[in-house]
Amino acid sequence: MPFNGLRRLLSPILADVGRHPDHSAAPVDPCSTSMGAPSVRIWLCVLACTFMLGCGERDDDTASSESEPARGTGASNSESERKPNLVLITMDTTRADALGTYGQALPASPNIDRIAANGVVFEQAVTSSPETLPSHASIFTGLQPYVHGVRANAGFALSEENLTLAEVLAGHGYRTGAEIAAGVLGSETQIRQGFEHQRDSDSPDAQLFTVTFNRDTPDQQMIEKSVRLGSDITRRGLEFIQRHRDEPFFLWLHYFDSHSPYAPPAHFGAAIPDNPYHACVASVDHEVGRIVEKIENLRLREKTLVVITSDHGEGLGDHGELTHSFFVYDTTMRVPLIFWGLDGELESRRIDSLVRTIDIAPTVLDLLGLDPLPGAEGVSLRPQFGGYSFPPLTAYGESSWRFLGTFGISPLRFVREGKWKYIHKVNPELYDVVADPKEIVNRIDDEPAIAARLRKSLEEMIRSAPLTPRNSVIPVDSETAAQLAALGYASSTQLAEVDDEFAMLTLAGLDPVSRAPDIQRLSIVADRIRRKQYAKAVDDLASMAARNPDSAFILRLYTEALLGLDRNDEAIPMLRRMHELGAAKPNEIAKLAALISRKGDLAGAIELLEETLGEEPCHEGALSDFNLIFRAEARYPELLEVLGKAAEGCPEVASNLNNYAWALATLPRDDLRDGAKAVAVARAALEAEGTRDVSTLDTLAAALAETGDFEQAARVQTEILEELKAAHAPEAVIAPFTEHLTAYQAGRPIRDP
Repeated sequence: MPFNGLRRLLSPILADVGRHPDHSAAPVDPCSTSMGAPSVRIWLCVLACTFMLGCGERDDDTASSESEPARGTGASNSESERKPNLVLITMDTTRADALGTYGQALPASPNIDRIAANGVVFEQAVTSSPETLPSHASIFTGLQPYVHGVRANAGFALSEENLTLAEVLAGHGYRTGAEIAAGVLGSETQIRQGFEHQRDSDSPDAQLFTVTFNRDTPDQQMIEKSVRLGSDITRRGLEFIQRHRDEPFFLWLHYFDSHSPYAPPAHFGAAIPDNPYHACVASVDHEVGRIVEKIENLRLREKTLVVITSDHGEGLGDHGELTHSFFVYDTTMRVPLIFWGLDGELESRRIDSLVRTIDIAPTVLDLLGLDPLPGAEGVSLRPQFGGYSFPPLTAYGESSWRFLGTFGISPLRFVREGKWKYIHKVNPELYDVVADPKEIVNRIDDEPAIAARLRKSLEEMIRSAPLTPRNSVIPVDSETAAQLAALGYASSTQLAEVDDEFAMLTLAGLDPVSRAPDIQRLSIVADRIRRKQYAKAVDDLASMAARNPDSAFILRLYTEALLGLDRNDEAIPMLRRMHELGAAKPNEIAKLAALISRKGDLAGAIELLEETLGEEPCHEGALSDFNLIFRAEARYPELLEVLGKAAEGCPEVASNLNNYAWALATLPRDDLRDGAKAVAVARAALEAEGTRDVSTLDTLAAALAETGDFEQAARVQTEILEELKAAHAPEAVIAPFTEHLTAYQAGRPIRDP
């Protein structure tokens, strides 16, 4: 009997090589072909074989450091010769002025303030992106996003063509570990290249917390947040430090507590009432204090470099931005940057010159006594630690590639030199961020020459940049999109490789500011769709679709809401528009075909189904719809042709095998039936299913009857009825199976229709 089987589950195409079940990375042979581009592999291999014990495998990171041979950057690993340790702490969503050392009056950072007082503080540090993944990619590679290729949290991965700080340090014999809180830094993003040990929120032993509370919107929408506890990040970090205290190590700790929606632990919420964001910052500060205390207690301060920074800040309502990822004002682009440790090297100092997060990796390698990161755009800031003069730097940042993917609007970019900051958009802006740190007074009309000079700098940066890796864009599955939506990231999944970066500097169309309200609202609406709260989302989406008729992302959400409410006729124009835009996915094309076929447009439906199978030959829904339409139209030869071709090319699609076997066994035309073949295909369908599905057993019985084996057909049919009765199936379900048994007992095959 024909049926619509379970949808095939697609495995992620990007998976970590050699990953252990506990999500720790297996030891990696740097000479392996899995290590990326040939030049990178050769470079890593030379380093490994020169500085390490060899290119063979070594013990897993779970082994005690006392039981392992010490691994330094040379033959000796004595106290005087071993390289210093590195601890990199990235505090997600922490704007610079959230910390006391940068002027915050609330008691949000007593531990970091103490660390800063004994270290080097950069007062004007600028990140490259107000999104977590691209910002971290810049930190680890020393490259701007238009070079390393990661442009947003969703739809991108750090290509293996990029060389990371962790890979360099691993090649020099460092034990590398990462404790990560945010799902946007998952293994599929490849941000963890070079880390032999890693744990994240998906690790089976990770400690998570889930909070349900109101989002700050007029309707006070209830949402949930599941995040890895900051205390769990710290606990595992302390274990790593303890385990590897006698050998060089690089530990990356990523805290996510300050990310919206804010849910501070009760103690910190009580200490800083009515300000949940800064209370969250205080909770992260507490964890940072624990890490530094451990380093001091183990007497590792003089041989450990600690770097504290953030990927980006938080809007907190400034410039109309509640959170981040939309604009490029200093509320989200200016971040803390503090270097501490290495007694005798890092004297207490505050530096007010402009620096970038792309300068972190080059500076770290310089302080550790290692060669520069090949190809990095960032530079070592070490000369500034001693008060030496330093050539002025040019900072760059970009934001909201979702403006491009969702609205077709050019992404925002800025370039800053000294005190002047130019924001490149349809209505450009220019700010003196020293005299006007809140970026209130747009000086674009007052200082056209300065704006022109900065724009030229931007153009030269893009024009002279090396080509972006071509494998930076990855698919976004529905689960990932839903997780991002819950965190406030509403982004299109239709992002593509940029063919001409320089051409994108040409501005046209709408200013991104004009769509800020929609994109702010989209994160809320997308979260409602994820929760199947379609009625709450549909009105917002109707107005958004009217304002943005060419936004496939909005049309997709609107379609899902309409279908969820069974307003199928209204969904047809949305699906047609997506199809016209060339943005419809195979599932959406097949859905449109199904909807218009029900309205009688069978020719149009067949054309769409053929298009679907052209893109995805094993699309189960399209094959099932072909089966229904061709049967209804009595187009039996075409039916067998489509189902038979798919049976050969897609033997894993059990529902199609079942439909094909049923057609071979039951079609009303004698010249088209083939009982023996139907039996073989039905048995293949049962094998593909891995279960005794009653529909497929019914098909097998019909196929046996077509061969004349009515006794065996009746025996199979009797088994089906026994199973249905044991399951207390309704009589209406049992009736057709009973009719088939009666036919077999009378020596009659089944004919359909």
